Order: sequence, then structure tokens, then C-alpha cells
Amino acid sequence: YQVSPTPITNLTTGIWTDFSGLNFNAIVTGGIAGALDGNLPANQRRVSASLPVTLPANSYIMLRWTDADDQGADHGLALDDLLVSRNFPPQAAADAYSTAEDTPLTVAAPGVLANDTDPESGPLTAVLASQAAHGAVVLNAAGSFTYTPDANWHGTDSFTYTASDGNFSSAAATVTLTVSAVNDAPNAWADAYPVQEDQTLTQAEPGILGNDSDPDGDGITADLVSGPAHGTLTLNADSSFTYVPDANWNGTDSFAYRAFDGGLYSSAATVTLTVSPVNDAPTGQADAYSTDEDLPLQVAPPGVLGNDSDLENDPLTAAVASDPAHGTLTLSADGSFT
Repeated sequence: YQVSPTPITNLTTGIWTDFSGLNFNAIVTGGIAGALDGNLPANQRRVSASLPVTLPANSYIMLRWTDADDQGADHGLALDDLLVSRNFPPQAAADAYSTAEDTPLTVAAPGVLANDTDPESGPLTAVLASQAAHGAVVLNAAGSFTYTPDANWHGTDSFTYTASDGNFSSAAATVTLTVSAVNDAPNAWADAYPVQEDQTLTQAEPGILGNDSDPDGDGITADLVSGPAHGTLTLNADSSFTYVPDANWNGTDSFAYRAFDGGLYSSAATVTLTVSPVNDAPTGQADAYSTDEDLPLQVAPPGVLGNDSDLENDPLTAAVASDPAHGTLTLSADGSFT
């Protein structure tokens, strides 16, 4: 574009002695009008200002200088240097960085501004234009930034920013962030199963792994950590298992295992086994007594029950299973008999 030296009115050669009375304005011709006004402080010889307009082709700037009191007084002004400069917006270039899954990325200054330029070589600042979709970006004015990807996420993410020279901003530039996958440990969760005393508990595949998972979708197997205290466990590779409680035992038993994805183990998970009681038959022991011929035999309680027992310690009663062949028996429930 061109700078026009005319029209400049009310000026003569010589030295301007009262600069406080000088006003200036710039008018863009060629179809776009814009004005910039200001005062030149006293005893100064230079003034600068910016005109934030876009100049069309074949246009020019006309500077018009007038007296502040606008009374047409004849003042002297020496114009020995008139510079009109144009500010161009900076250029921001795309960037690319990488980090591992679950690992924050920290980039020092100049960061995203390192490959950006400004035609006037002025200092640049970075301004975040849009956030990343799968993480959080903290972008500093100096171009440094920190990117924290979402937990257990991997793939390609991005954010955009603009570079500013204080007057103009660049078009938005894209920063591509590649988050590489890492193997995450599987998750094993507690299980609970009931079984009756003296019965066998059998769980088919997937067994104890039915409620477990792997963040990466890898296949998992069960690894026994500790066995039960009151029974026998058979844990198969497909996580199905068989548990046989000890004979006549009831209560709470347990075993622990880990899930394994081929590279990492989960924390140990506990499988609780509740063995409910059942009524066990009492145990009767043989007895022996003697008496003389023609003399009745009388035995007081507990009588025949004296050496008998019950696992649950339930009270026992006696009942005749078969009568004697050569006498008459009267058996009471408390074990006494005649």
C-alpha cells in the first residue's frame, strides 16, 4: 500500500514549539474507513499508533494533522521521517507429541511455539483454543503445557491453540497426542458360595473368574494363592473348581486367588465358602450286662445311652430295635431298662 503525504494543512516549515496542541488521525481510503486519534505529548518529537484495519488492494493511508484548538493558527512542524508499518498475524504450525498410557506428558517452553513464526519477529504467546477429548491440557502462555490422558485410555488425541503477537492471532493449529498402550493388571473380585455339610461344591467355567475383568480385554486365568483350611480344593485352569468340606464339619471356610492376563497379576481376591450344618445321626455303641438266672436285671439312666454320642450334642433317646429272644424287655427313652 502507499502513504500519501497530502493533504497536510496548517503546517509551515520550522520547529513546532507546543506539541500538546497537535492532534492526528489516520483515514484509510479505498473503500474502508477507519479513524485513529491521539495526542502528541508536549516536548516530544515522535508519535506512534496502530490502525487495526485490513487494507484492500490499491488502497492507501492519508494522514491529516490539525491544530487542537482548530483556529487555523500558523504553527511550524518539521516532518523529517514518516513511517507507516503494517502488522501481519503470526503463523502457528501443527505439533505432535507422544506419551504412554496413564503417563502425563510435560513439555517445557517454548513448547508448541517452537515452530511458530511472526513476520515482525515479535514475541508470541500461546492461547488454548480447544481442549483434548480424552484428557486434560494445561497450556501456558510461554508454550509449555501438561497433558494428562484419561485413566487406562490409549489412542490418538488432540487439542488446538492459537499464537498471538499482542495484536493479531494466528489461525488455530492442531497438536496431535499419541498415547501408546500399556498392559494393565486385571481386576479380581471376591466371590461367595454356599454348600451343605458333607456335600461337594462344584462350580463350572467361568467359576471364580465370572465377575473378574481385564481393562485391555485380555484373557485371564486363575492362580491359587492359598487353599481352604477345612476342606479340599481342586482349582482348574479354566477357573472351574471343586470343594469338598471336611467330614461332618460346618462353618465358614475360604481360599484366595489372583487373576493373571499373561503379563500381570491382580491383587488377591477371597472366595468365601459357607458350609451349612446338617443333622448327623448319633452313634450307638454296644453294651453288655449280666444277671443270675430267674433274677430280673434293672439298669438306671442313662443305661444303654451312657456310651452313645451325637456330633451336634443333641439329647438322645433310646428305642427298641429288636426284642431279646429269651426274656422280656422294657426299655425307657432315657436308656434305662428292665
